[in-house]
Amino acid sequence: MPPAPPVVILQGGTFTAIGWELRRFTYNGTTLTQEVRPCGGTYPDAFNPFLNEVYGAYVPNSTSDNMGVLSTFSHSLPNAVPNSAFSTPMRGALLGVQLPDPNGLGPWPTRNQITSICGAPGATKPCWSNDDNDNFPAFTSWSRPPTQTSSVYGGRNYSYAPSAPQVVITKRVACQSLAIRTLHRLNGKVVNCDTIGGPMEASPSESHLHSCRMAPNHQNEVDCTTNKDKVTGQDLVPCLAADEADLDARIDDVVFTVTGAKFVMVRVPANTTCPTVRSTNFPVIAP
Repeated sequence: MPPAPPVVILQGGTFTAIGWELRRFTYNGTTLTQEVRPCGGTYPDAFNPFLNEVYGAYVPNSTSDNMGVLSTFSHSLPNAVPNSAFSTPMRGALLGVQLPDPNGLGPWPTRNQITSICGAPGATKPCWSNDDNDNFPAFTSWSRPPTQTSSVYGGRNYSYAPSAPQVVITKRVACQSLAIRTLHRLNGKVVNCDTIGGPMEASPSESHLHSCRMAPNHQNEVDCTTNKDKVTGQDLVPCLAADEADLDARIDDVVFTVTGAKFVMVRVPANTTCPTVRSTNFPVIAP
């Protein structure tokens, strides 16, 4: 008999992601220094045809709005005038983790190699970093609750994803604390004194799970910062170590392919906030 076809747990799909940042430039004619503050982004949905469920992850805008500068780096950029090249070295954008290389490069560590919290006395890198300044290590991703619907998958209500293979699903994940890295390089041009843009080279994200917390009621919305079920006020239960190891392995199995990326920067006042950035209509830059 031929082998049974594999069971598809997550169906492949396509998604256009948007990320917002505030960057402060300091330029002396040859060297550009950038201070980068994240301002949020959009995240993909996933469909499980085996269970007929949709899963979604997000980070509340309030998380980004309360974050400060996450990274500062410098690179050579001589004679940056209109129509000149705007090219940066490859660097890693990090959330929830610090690496030995200040630019976030080098080998991606295993989960076990990220052993301590960066703020702890004597911590060495790589280490988990509580970049969102919430009550939990690493960077917290929230699961879309069943009270919301997916516009990608026909208005279906979201489900909390199962924490591990189960005969009868009783454990579902509400909050995940993660380490995330994306390598990227900008290869655009200075359009004019107020606008920079062009192609961006970006790698698939690399992630590790530090820990997670369950949804006590599979139908209720939760708050991953206060660690509460919003309806009942019940505390969220930490995932078991075996569930965390299984989830981390599943994260490694998910493959993202970046088919194209571009960036655009516009000059804004020094006091601009993240909500203003997210509501800005940015110009379209030709490749």
